[in-house]
Amino acid sequence: MTARALPVFPAILKAKLHHTLPQSIISDRDAYEPWFQSNYIQLYCPRGDRGSFHVNFYEYFVWVHPIPAVMAQHLRRETVGIMSSNPIDFIVASIDRGFYFYTYVDEFYLPLFLYQKFHFVHDLLIYGYDLEIRQFDVVGKTEANQFGTAKISFEQFLESYDESHITADYQRDIFLLSERQSEHRHYRFDPVLVRELLTDYIESRNTSERLRMYSNPLDWHFGIDVFNRYIADMELAKETGEIISYLPVHTLFEHKACMTSRFEYMSRNGFADAARLEPLTDKYRRHVLHGANVLRSMILKRHTAKTDPTVDQLIAKIHGIVAAEREILPEVLEVLKP
Repeated sequence: MTARALPVFPAILKAKLHHTLPQSIISDRDAYEPWFQSNYIQLYCPRGDRGSFHVNFYEYFVWVHPIPAVMAQHLRRETVGIMSSNPIDFIVASIDRGFYFYTYVDEFYLPLFLYQKFHFVHDLLIYGYDLEIRQFDVVGKTEANQFGTAKISFEQFLESYDESHITADYQRDIFLLSERQSEHRHYRFDPVLVRELLTDYIESRNTSERLRMYSNPLDWHFGIDVFNRYIADMELAKETGEIISYLPVHTLFEHKACMTSRFEYMSRNGFADAARLEPLTDKYRRHVLHGANVLRSMILKRHTAKTDPTVDQLIAKIHGIVAAEREILPEVLEVLKP
């Protein structure tokens, strides 16, 4: 076979590739939505200055918490080197067997978002190849800084792979991903988990304290408390004059979009009293989701105008979003009680 491409699909989350890439292989499957809607509720970020730059969903890394519909075989760069002297041959053979190749490469060398701009080791998913023109089909951040597909030459891949300056141990990881067919791993929507995680989020509980069996608890901000760190980092930017990062608000917007989608899913599928939940969902959409979208637009505008809107205006918008969540989410939780 001279060419092959495995299927990939649009992903719901696009801000962080470690969520996007594994889910892009199963996001159109019936088995995906019940699991997704049961999760992606809790947020966390490190303490200390600029901790909000790293705000993320807790935790859903394919190497820690497997996605039920995805099988992930965990390898290391060194292991691949032992099995094959040529990564190209190994990747082609993996795709022929139905495996997607997930790795970390220096985007400086690839015709993606950071091409020839600066060196940055980032996630990449390879889902296809063409031996005649020596190209891979990949999923990543495109030149337009959007999640999407692209084509890269074998030579470009090898340079990005070999020249990656590894600064963190996880960047040596490689995963062979495939859709899990076993019915034993079928995941049903879990309203109990939704209530637990929603309570954790509202009360800023440290969810990692319930997972001591494999890791000590994290001393991080959890739940709605991440906004306090975000506001503190805004104040810091006001003092230093530094650029306000776009990364946190994109994740926070996706969080609000996920919450809205989840409430709609529960009403639509009989997991909650729709007559009570739908008005709250509409209120959440108007005051929280829309507010997060406006905040995102304000920050993008500031990147162009430099000083407009002011940091104080951004902080005021954040306070409005937090106040709306603190009002609406406890009411939602009351509706979700069995």
